Amino acid sequence: HDYMALPGLHASENEYRIKLTNQVQEIQYTNLAELCVVDHPRNTEVLADKHGMYHTVEHAQSPLSASSEHNPDLLGLITAKDSLRYSGDEGADLAQSHDALYVDFARPANTDTAKLILKAKNSFWLDYTLGQFFNLFGNRYDQWYDKQNRSPRALEPNWPLQQGIPLSVYLKENGAWKYVDYFEVIGPMADRDVIMPLDISAHKEDKIELKLECGALFWEIDYVALDYTADRE
Repeated sequence: HDYMALPGLHASENEYRIKLTNQVQEIQYTNLAELCVVDHPRNTEVLADKHGMYHTVEHAQSPLSASSEHNPDLLGLITAKDSLRYSGDEGADLAQSHDALYVDFARPANTDTAKLILKAKNSFWLDYTLGQFFNLFGNRYDQWYDKQNRSPRALEPNWPLQQGIPLSVYLKENGAWKYVDYFEVIGPMADRDVIMPLDISAHKEDKIELKLECGALFWEIDYVALDYTADRE
């Protein structure tokens, strides 16, 4: 399942009219299309997480700092929804297999939950890399693909995560990085607003340190924020 916010959608003659188009030369399989209409308080935004749970965004806070392994200050790239974005450490060693964006947030007192909000997309480099990988099968690709469909366990289930295809989120606790969850692949055609709830009830520090990790140059991150407000009705 995939959930996409449509903030610019307006009814025409008491109907919502949507056109789904294929913008690239690939085969798309659409099994289900549904429209969810959500009433929510003014001055809030609603986003669905990857499990289809709805969350309100009311007071999104920007990071105190943002950095990567090769750049100590990336704050100017991710605090606004604009044309500037973190696209990975292009000047890094070519042997580097993963990129990591580190962001720190102030934590208000008496807060047990937070919501991580991103505006991001995948890069065309990810599409190209996967294409080159599949081309290595040569004329045996169709045979391999059929085998995967017949046996769900033929492919290592954690293979996409190991390759850094999704965007993994880590929370620093007691000086060590603790894996939290991951954002699903978005694709390279357009930026998407996505959200992830975080349980920080056991977190003792007065700031939140997060690591966003992916395969080298696989993601482009335009905006990062945290919202500590409780979800509204």
